[in-house]
Amino acid sequence: MTASRLEALVREHKRRAWALAYRILGTAPAADLVVHDALLQVAPGRPGPNALGPALEARAACLARERLRARRRRGYTGPWLPGPVDTARVVAHADAPDVPPPRARWTPLESGSFGFLVALELLGPRQRAVAVLCDAFGRTEEEAARALGLEAAEVDAARRRARDVLERYELGRAPPGPSLQVATVDVLGQLLAALIAEDVPALGDLLAVDAAALGDGGGEVAAPRVPVRGPDRIAALLVALVGRDLAETRIDVRELNGLPALVVRRDAPPPGHAAHLVLRAELDLQGKVAQVHVILAREKLAGLLTPTPD
Repeated sequence: MTASRLEALVREHKRRAWALAYRILGTAPAADLVVHDALLQVAPGRPGPNALGPALEARAACLARERLRARRRRGYTGPWLPGPVDTARVVAHADAPDVPPPRARWTPLESGSFGFLVALELLGPRQRAVAVLCDAFGRTEEEAARALGLEAAEVDAARRRARDVLERYELGRAPPGPSLQVATVDVLGQLLAALIAEDVPALGDLLAVDAAALGDGGGEVAAPRVPVRGPDRIAALLVALVGRDLAETRIDVRELNGLPALVVRRDAPPPGHAAHLVLRAELDLQGKVAQVHVILAREKLAGLLTPTPD
């Protein structure tokens, strides 16, 4: 095998390991660290070209599971939301992002979507690692057991439990696709216009009656520490977070995790407020905004604001 071919193979295995770690952990910086550590731990064994991918994947899965356990033990200030990532990066490992791998339950695009990552937060670390390996990456229960150092019966139990917990997500699922992308862009345009005008009633009209807003500031910047519910309260919150002093604010529409989102950058944010944030909208079947996600924590946005590694 030529050096250039080996280098390309390593890049491909790194992309797959990163995609796996990101789905288990939910943030790009954490996935970056897992892949870095996995490579350091796998390299001394010098596995052959055919063994490198499984070895790196198995190590990444174990490290991600342990890092998730540690994050859960530390706790978190306010709601925890995933870190948004450009769609191209989150499915870079997949030949067909819209087609499930053999034996998998979800497509790469859906398993990397924001709504799916939020649903995965309901799982324990073992259940999440098993669900990602088996139902997102199409690994058999025997392969998952070898990767995670578990018995086959333990993997089967974790997979069954994960499917039970994710049943609610599957009943109301709205995977990213062309029609949902178009509808989301349209709603975001209306939402942005209302924000610029600081038109609280217009914002309220875009929201479902039972809408909820979650703000993830990680305890670093101003953000609500409990979910905000109801159109009027959510509209007022969005105006407070985004819709003031827009003269020095840049707002772009960017496709993140399969759906459009607003990326807001401030040159001179007020003290204690975020310089950057991502605003997302999850639509219900009637096209109303059912959930608003505002991601402000710096660590969550690092994957968007720094160059993408190989």
